[in-house]
Amino acid sequence: MAQKMSVVRKSCEMTDHLREYLSKIAMHAAAISAFALLPEVARSCPLEGYWRSDEAKTLASLSQAKDLTEAQRTLLTDDFFGKLFIHMECDRFTSVYEDFIQSSSYELLSSSKSQIRFKYHNDFEGEVVSTATIEGDCYWVPIVGGSVREYFCPIEEWEYTSARELAKESEAESEDGCFSED
Repeated sequence: MAQKMSVVRKSCEMTDHLREYLSKIAMHAAAISAFALLPEVARSCPLEGYWRSDEAKTLASLSQAKDLTEAQRTLLTDDFFGKLFIHMECDRFTSVYEDFIQSSSYELLSSSKSQIRFKYHNDFEGEVVSTATIEGDCYWVPIVGGSVREYFCPIEEWEYTSARELAKESEAESEDGCFSED
């Protein structure tokens, strides 16, 4: 009888170890499954975050453009870039440029490690299909008929929020007739 009890006790110990082992395997499998899903999640919302136009990178691209008129060059090099802030969410983005704020929904058309194609509507151009190309931590989109790359690099949320608050204040001042230029 004592021998049977010993065998049962060892059997229970093995069952406990087996349960613990299976539990660990299940946790690892869940972690691996979650990790495997990350690329799909990233593809569905690849640019989520806060972005700002990068003046230096964009001007470097502009300096290489061959087919710009002198008027275009003058306009684009005179303190034009570096002022556009974007908050990108999974299905919409909000742009802030000086005292102008616009939100728009977008549709993700395709996504890879290096490029994201999306479609959106804006008040100036109507329906737009654009491609963002990833370059390091930043991305760029073609502008001026594709001859210039406007670069956007990640920023902190507070930088975007600050730009948005300034835009709202400027908009309110101009609507009240109190807006003045220095």
